[in-house]
Amino acid sequence: MNFTNGLGGGWGQSGGNRGFREIESVCKPGTNFDSCSRDQLIATGVVVFALALFVCLSGFVVWFIVTDQWFALGEKIRSLRSQKRR
Repeated sequence: MNFTNGLGGGWGQSGGNRGFREIESVCKPGTNFDSCSRDQLIATGVVVFALALFVCLSGFVVWFIVTDQWFALGEKIRSLRSQKRR
């Protein structure tokens, strides 16, 4: 059903014509296009790197705790401290 007054909708649309919109580029053509696209590429790379680092560090922490490496590290630190005191 098409509701011309924008009050109706259906199948998840809250009202009006809220379908697909045109995708607009962040970098507009012009003198700064190259620097803008480079900045966007760098920003995207930083986000991907940060996400990968987060996943890797989270996996390491889970592995460290699940495999009881935490207790082995604590024992190693205690043994190093006791060797220093001698």
